[in-house]
Amino acid sequence: MTTSTAVIKWQPLKRTESGVVDFTGYGVSLKSERNTSRVTLVNTNVSSLVFDALHTFTNYCVTVEPLTVLASTWVEDCYDFVTEDDGKTT
Repeated sequence: MTTSTAVIKWQPLKRTESGVVDFTGYGVSLKSERNTSRVTLVNTNVSSLVFDALHTFTNYCVTVEPLTVLASTWVEDCYDFVTEDDGKTT
């Protein structure tokens, strides 16, 4: 993570672990304390994602949810992080 970029990585879910035959990918959701959110859908062979243009000194929460053709298969925990100072002086 930098001051304006976060790399989100997860352990890929094996099809045999999902318990669902039609596992289609992941929904990666990033929400900030400023009530802005971004959701990105990725396929099953992706295990990381980069979010750019984040605000400094801001609390974020990220979730990675396995998806099926119908919906999310379960609710994942939200993982919190805070962006840091950009190092610039005024």
